[in-house]
Amino acid sequence: MLSTTHQQLADELGSVREIVSRLLKGFAAQGLVSLGREQITLIDRPGLQRIASV
Repeated sequence: MLSTTHQQLADELGSVREIVSRLLKGFAAQGLVSLGREQITLIDRPGLQRIASV
């Protein structure tokens, strides 16, 4: 589990909150992560790694 806000994550990545939020919602819809208030929980690490390697 990662405790952070979308804004903090965007700042770390050099992106904007809207893009991070859109990506995280997409990952959640695919069952890769679970989103909560200031929490991101990895559900399918291999699935995320497959996306990252594309």
